[in-house]
Amino acid sequence: MECEALNAVLEILADLTEVPVVAWEKDDSLRSFGEGEPFLKPNVYRDLLSGVKTVIREETGPCLYFENDSIFYGIVPTGDGNRLLIGPILHVSMPPEKEQRFREEHHLASDQVICRRGLGKVVRLICAVFYMIKGEQRDPMLISVYTKQGNIGSWQAFKEMENYQLSQSDYERSHNMARDFEIKLMELVRKGDLDGLRRLLTGEVPDLDVTGVFSHIPTKTEEYMLVSMITLMTRAAVDGGLNAERAYEIGDIYLQQISRSVLQGNNISLIGYRAALDFAGAVKEASDQRSQSSIIEDCKGYIETNLRKNIRITEIGPAIGVSRSYLAHRFKEEEGITVQEYIVKRRCVHAANMLRHSDYPIAMISEFFCFSSPGYFGKCFREIYDLTPKEYRMKYYISGK
Repeated sequence: MECEALNAVLEILADLTEVPVVAWEKDDSLRSFGEGEPFLKPNVYRDLLSGVKTVIREETGPCLYFENDSIFYGIVPTGDGNRLLIGPILHVSMPPEKEQRFREEHHLASDQVICRRGLGKVVRLICAVFYMIKGEQRDPMLISVYTKQGNIGSWQAFKEMENYQLSQSDYERSHNMARDFEIKLMELVRKGDLDGLRRLLTGEVPDLDVTGVFSHIPTKTEEYMLVSMITLMTRAAVDGGLNAERAYEIGDIYLQQISRSVLQGNNISLIGYRAALDFAGAVKEASDQRSQSSIIEDCKGYIETNLRKNIRITEIGPAIGVSRSYLAHRFKEEEGITVQEYIVKRRCVHAANMLRHSDYPIAMISEFFCFSSPGYFGKCFREIYDLTPKEYRMKYYISGK
């Protein structure tokens, strides 16, 4: 994007979002956009950017940087070592004494308002700006998140289900919203619904000040809330079918992490949100494993019902709601033999029962179970029992007289 066009876009961006936008050049020079003076004084910006530069290093894509539990910034690389800094933005409300301390440290006047914006919206915004500038699309769910301690991972950790944060809205909170949010959160964990959980966590989330006062110390309130949240999610995961030992193991890991972070004075606001995705991911994995076992059992049931018919493998998958190739792969993986081998084995088992308990001719038994010929029946039977059908009958025949 041409420089003049970019400047015009940034001016509009700053005016529409009412969030400070600053161009941060590689020589550490600064240029602000929007009306009025720069939100922070140049020396304050430089102190801040010095810390940011230390942790984001060579980050090539848009990212988030949390200065503390409540304040964050969107950062967008513009090329040649230059970046845009969007913020400060309020993530969660600060206690009055904490806000006063922040204002003093950053030389903010009492009439300077730090706007509150949802994390999900900011992530989508910085991805859009990055695309306009660089022409590269980035998945908002994979945006890196940094704190003063360094990179805590991506906005969505696909495998570990970590490093996700609750988005906050700009509307008034209520006790009803807090209750409804908790019910919905536990329901999604119980179902292992990761997509639904991600939507919930980037929507409107209740603030601590309306969920209850557990302590007059704000950090203690947050700690107690997280402990309660993880305890409830542990139970929800067990209700959703996750092995109890595995659920309590996950819960213990996160409770220990809260304890360590509190002792070290680290940010704990992200821990509960990572835990939510971790619990839901574990429930989903357990559910998928049960579903796979159910598919195998459905396949076996279909075979058992149709043993005396000329079963075609191509008909089994559609009959139980899966594709032929998926069924073949899953069955081989679970049982160690192919579907066709299993059909032959079950036919031979039933044929052996008839050889023991009836006087039907071997050729008739062969035809009864859809073997192409008595010779092929004999070959298959011998591979399983190490005896021909005739030898098996002579050895195991039970007379009904």
